[in-house]
Amino acid sequence: MDEALTTLVGWVAARPLYTVTRSGVPFLSLRAGMTPRRFNRETGLWEDREPTFFAVSCWRSLAENANASGLVPGTPIVAHGRLRVREYEQAGERRFTVELEALALGPDLTRGKVVFQRVTKGGVLTIEDRAEAASLSDRAAGLSATPAPRPGREPGGSGEPDEEGPEEEVKEAA
Repeated sequence: MDEALTTLVGWVAARPLYTVTRSGVPFLSLRAGMTPRRFNRETGLWEDREPTFFAVSCWRSLAENANASGLVPGTPIVAHGRLRVREYEQAGERRFTVELEALALGPDLTRGKVVFQRVTKGGVLTIEDRAEAASLSDRAAGLSATPAPRPGREPGGSGEPDEEGPEEEVKEAA
């Protein structure tokens, strides 16, 4: 398997966006922020560097469980999954966003404690679900809802979101 798996440790930067795709698959998107800290030997103090932000996408039972967990901005998290770089177009410019398709997501237990409650797992993910989720992630991040065409693929073709976006009502996570 030639995928970049990585673990991000940070905090929820914006209110998570939860929805269910047209085919009935739960999806949650959130922005995660990480602020590196460095020790300044001259002052003897720790200093914050510029924060970095990532989109984190959760599917099926992970989306449902994250939504039910009450994640709010500022919640310390640990996210593990597949690292993706997606291309999109905004105001006529090609842009890129870094996204983590989460395989696991939870609270950072170095900063607090939780009570664990076991639940059951969910179903299958389609290409249309992925395209719809990309559009929803872009909308949640304030980016263009229309991805840039890929070479050899027609916009609006199989797997691409339509111009109008999803028909479902988008709900913010509780």
